[in-house]
Amino acid sequence: MHLLFMRRKECGYSDRAEDYLRLLFPQVTVVRSSGIGEKIDPELRSTAFDAVFAFRSHIIMPKWLIDQTRVCLNFHPGPPERPGIGCVNFALYEGDERYGSTCHYAVQQIDAGPIVSVRYFPIHENDSIGSLLNRSYDYLLCQLYDVAPVVASGDSPESCGAQWTRRATTKADLDRLQQIPLDASADEIRRRVRATAFGNYGPQVTLGGASFQFRKFTS
Repeated sequence: MHLLFMRRKECGYSDRAEDYLRLLFPQVTVVRSSGIGEKIDPELRSTAFDAVFAFRSHIIMPKWLIDQTRVCLNFHPGPPERPGIGCVNFALYEGDERYGSTCHYAVQQIDAGPIVSVRYFPIHENDSIGSLLNRSYDYLLCQLYDVAPVVASGDSPESCGAQWTRRATTKADLDRLQQIPLDASADEIRRRVRATAFGNYGPQVTLGGASFQFRKFTS
């Protein structure tokens, strides 16, 4: 049983997932990514894989890999109600009461394949992007722990029946969320700051052709 594990570089969650997968699969090939837009090495096309797991990977599975592999699973750090990029951002911005994680089959369309499992947890008033992401990664690990033995035994996980409920959001959608309108109310600014300020990223306002980034909102 040969597994292709697509993961993120310098990620503790990915490290733990890889350690576990190496206990179950006799052969594991690992592809690490560090940035959006990276692509898989085309030389891997000649390798026969029995399964592919994508866990926090920046690389989108190409069609040829999906077509020639029996089981291709993606571990999405958001619930079926939040497919695509910026799932945690839009959950905070729109005031969702719960968040979650989703294990699903990969298809050519982003976050659209049959869903294997979903885990939900509540969003608290003081939650931030970081706290929600960390909990979603914890749940994703548990989902990987559950499904990996099934795949390693030669079976294909069944769909749980859950459905994606909207189109996948894109980077363009997230970029628009980060742009604060000049006529935005204090509440609107507060919502956008909470939903997009994380690390070196944050909401912006454009004045006189120059962009200014919000780091903290006080009123």
